[in-house]
Parts: sequence; C-alpha cells; structure tokens
Amino acid sequence: MIVSESIVILFNGGEKTKATPQECDNVRPYFLQANKLSKAIYTAIIDKDIEIDEENGRLIFEDTFELEI
Repeated sequence: MIVSESIVILFNGGEKTKATPQECDNVRPYFLQANKLSKAIYTAIIDKDIEIDEENGRLIFEDTFELEI
C-alpha cells in the first residue's frame, strides 16, 4: 500500500500458486485482509485519525488508536 512518496506499508501472505491472488487458496485470505486494512487506513487518514509526517516519513496516530475492519 503506497501512502506517500516516503511511506509504503507491506502486507504478508502465503505462497502464491496461481496466476492471481484471487485464484490462489493460499493467498486469497491474506489478499482480502490486506484490501480491508488498506481501506481502513485510508479512511483513518481522511478522517484525520492518522496523520502523515512527510518530513520524517512517518504516520502519526494516538497510542490508543485502533483500526476497525
């Protein structure tokens, strides 16, 4: 997930055994979860629950902040 020029979030998954993640039983659940997490992160950025510090290449949020997926 590309947040900005200096911030990229990587998601983990299984070994892909088909041409696309949607076709692969090993990867599909991780792919779907990554999509949900990406949407939740973007929503939190829009809602200002997460802020982007471009100068330091960091995301800023409260310690108690939780994503809802």
